Amino acid sequence: MGIGDASVLTDKQKENVDIVIKEYGNKEAYWLREQTHGEAPWKETRSGLSSDAYSDRVITKDSMGIYYGGL
Repeated sequence: MGIGDASVLTDKQKENVDIVIKEYGNKEAYWLREQTHGEAPWKETRSGLSSDAYSDRVITKDSMGIYYGGL
């Protein structure tokens, strides 16, 4: 068991992964990048940085939960 081991997922988690793959699995990397980099959790975490600046800031689970939970 470990990273990438689907047997450790619940049925609901597997269902969620399948939904994400169905929706986004055929998208190009650039499209996915533009999509995520335009969303609030990314923007808030990188606040004050230039678009090409390196950052090791972490997007928190709380910020993702608030943003994506409200969609």
